Amino acid sequence: VRGAHCRTCDAWSATSVTPSRSMLGARAATNALAAALEDAAPETDQVVPTTKKPSSSDPIDALGIESDDDNEQMVDSDEDEEDEEGDTVMTRMLPSLFRHRKPTVWFDYLRSCLGKARALDAELTFPFEAGPGEDGHETDYSLLYRQESNINCISQTLKRHGFRPAEKGQLFNAHWGGYLSDNQLSRMHPQQVTNHFPGSFVLGRKDALWAAISAQMRMFGSDYDFVAKTYILPRDRKLMKHDFEEAGKHAVFIIKPPNAACGMGIKLVTKYEEVPRKKRLVVQRYIGKPYLIDRKKFDLRLYVVVTSFDPLRAYLYDDGLVRFCTHKYKEVRAGHKKDVRDRFMHLTNYSVNKNSDEFVQPSKDFNSSSSGGEGSKWTLQQLWEHLRVNCKKVDVPQLQAKIKDLCVKTLIAAEPAMVSRSNHSRVPRGSAFEVYGFDVLIDAALKPWLLEVNVFPSLSSTSPLDKVVKHGLMADVFHLLGLVPFDRKKVKDTRDKEECCYLPQQRERKWHFTNKSVLDLEKLALADITDPDDWEVVMESEDELRRCGHLDRIFPCPQVDYYVNFFSCKRYMNTPVSYTHLRAHETPEHLVCRLLLEKKKKYIKIRPHRLNILPSKTTD
Repeated sequence: VRGAHCRTCDAWSATSVTPSRSMLGARAATNALAAALEDAAPETDQVVPTTKKPSSSDPIDALGIESDDDNEQMVDSDEDEEDEEGDTVMTRMLPSLFRHRKPTVWFDYLRSCLGKARALDAELTFPFEAGPGEDGHETDYSLLYRQESNINCISQTLKRHGFRPAEKGQLFNAHWGGYLSDNQLSRMHPQQVTNHFPGSFVLGRKDALWAAISAQMRMFGSDYDFVAKTYILPRDRKLMKHDFEEAGKHAVFIIKPPNAACGMGIKLVTKYEEVPRKKRLVVQRYIGKPYLIDRKKFDLRLYVVVTSFDPLRAYLYDDGLVRFCTHKYKEVRAGHKKDVRDRFMHLTNYSVNKNSDEFVQPSKDFNSSSSGGEGSKWTLQQLWEHLRVNCKKVDVPQLQAKIKDLCVKTLIAAEPAMVSRSNHSRVPRGSAFEVYGFDVLIDAALKPWLLEVNVFPSLSSTSPLDKVVKHGLMADVFHLLGLVPFDRKKVKDTRDKEECCYLPQQRERKWHFTNKSVLDLEKLALADITDPDDWEVVMESEDELRRCGHLDRIFPCPQVDYYVNFFSCKRYMNTPVSYTHLRAHETPEHLVCRLLLEKKKKYIKIRPHRLNILPSKTTD
């Protein structure tokens, strides 16, 4: 492990740091990867936080970003509790696994996260102190964030680690708010991050999401049958009318506005005549037999974090919310209008059910490890524990695998539009990320169904339960992003002299690698990748995986050779990242077993702790 802060000379210098046993023992293959990367990457004696040249001829300080247009976004949010006091403000840095990469800000958990601690690599961190710049010039490495509306889990996490709100005209390190314009995105400093990819409406709008999913359905059939049949009105009115008539008295459909949240505008209908005309609507077959707990319907709010679409890197938070209806569920029957119109029976949205007389707030003495929860909202971990203890017939690991599969395939369906839009906006790699709220319903047959994807999931904390989930989530998100301090004074004095090319077709490529797929690259040694830009993406991916905390990487994953078939086209940058993951996921013990099976007695004397020094050809 290389890279530490120099307090007597320039900002960052290459200094040897002894890696922890816990860090290296968990993933032995990372040692071999780091060694290969150091051999392939250019040697540097000193790393100074200089910046890539921006892609605009205007001064960079124009990026004291104020939105060019006031976009009104539908936010799935509720009231937030007051700020939590008592957490000590501190800024520490975590060195990279690789010598020439810069350290990143270390984010630990707040006290509200009920005992969570980031023990892995903690002994490697060091205090952040900005040294003098080149030729002794004054520097400004202050850590700033811009937040368009106060969300406590974000502001508290950032403030505790030395960040402060940016004033108008100041460059931020992190931005949380609405969408930035294409001009603002293209002029972002490489070490600035914003919380939205351009074009994420492909996932956030219900009609656009169905268009992406249905395109995959036509090609892959039952692999994408996790979304109920959907009709986009007025375009699909004739088809919907035919299906109404075919269903007869068993027809139950649910109407949703294409771009709304918090349960607004949603209702059930059992007759074709009840569907409004001349309105743009989304109509779906109603899933009439959900899995019930205490005779109540519920859904899951899952948090999926995407740090890149090219290459695709996605993570699923290991906790989430379980939101219950407040009225006991009855199967909808024709002629029972009272049951059809009961929103507290059919809609699981917190914004709807909090108005019910039967809504029960989670207990203030919240215990995240308890089997099941109390009230109308649980954590995801409480649900899993309840199913393990009280529902022996439910295969929890299999259900979790199905949910991960649903999330990955949904992102793959939206990937072509997202990559195209990002390329059009010339977004610097690593400057955008997104936290999506996936709403998933489990039916009586234990099949997960995707209801919708929120691009503005509610992060407000109205109870101790919300704090545990959302404060922990944001600590992991900011730790995962790897925020790097940069010298604002130097950036503001810099003007663009060269146009930066972000479109893949404008980058020089080794064509004999461009045409390779993930499966083809499995046959190559890691050292055969020679493009420095490819190595940078691989190292970025490995550093990110090391910082993931309670975020489980769902892509790339060990099943990458299965998922690669669902991409509409094979992206070049997915190839080296997925290739390294195929080797990195193996533990030393698994590697020993595989060697014994393949080579039998020849490698019987090899010990697990010795595998990290085996030549790559031998391990292959």
